[in-house]
Amino acid sequence: MSIHKLICLAHAGGSASSYLRWSRFLDPGVELIPLEYAGRGARSSEALFENMDEAVSDLVNILKPWLADGAPYALFGHSLGALVAYELACVLQTEQLLLPNLLIVSGKNPPHMAMQAQRHLLPEHEFREELESLGGTPRELLKDPAFVEYFLPIARADFKLVETYRLQAGRPKLHTDICTLNGSDDTFVDLGRMEEWGDYSDGEVRHQQFPGGHFYLHEHSEQVVLFLNWLLVQQQAWQPQA
Repeated sequence: MSIHKLICLAHAGGSASSYLRWSRFLDPGVELIPLEYAGRGARSSEALFENMDEAVSDLVNILKPWLADGAPYALFGHSLGALVAYELACVLQTEQLLLPNLLIVSGKNPPHMAMQAQRHLLPEHEFREELESLGGTPRELLKDPAFVEYFLPIARADFKLVETYRLQAGRPKLHTDICTLNGSDDTFVDLGRMEEWGDYSDGEVRHQQFPGGHFYLHEHSEQVVLFLNWLLVQQQAWQPQA
């Protein structure tokens, strides 16, 4: 069965617009649906999320209309977005709502690997240095006072979501397939532990690496989306009939 919707969640400090560049490469049979977090983009007037539970509760309500037609879909998240996507899938399963056919987690350690760093508590100049080291935000923008005034509170709130997150014990496995994506030079994840994402699903789990660092998906957009096309559409078409 081909997957008809790709629902995407952004990294810390990111917004829905970061995925729009994928449209020109994405298979025409797949609808790209980036979800926006509160406090940015079209939702810039709304208060930023205080914790993961608040974020997931909000996003489940936004997601529900997109699931109403019952069409097969994949849930994709990068970094913070991967953790949010996992939590969303857990809530959807608990509430017996339509689960994604595929959960795609990018640039994120498995949920039981709690973050040790507490970057969201750093003074402004140190926090800005951390953002520079991660990449994903042009250095010249981080030197623009107007941009910094707007962006740093968003990034700090997003880092807080990840760094204060703790996995809820005793959850059942997800009844969906999982695919992990990573940059081969990403030093912010432990590439040797991606297999542990398999502990969260009773379906198929696969792993794929691309050239690049933590933001490989922006550095190699076309290559990543062509793989997603295969994963969502072409692979299903090639599967032998039972």
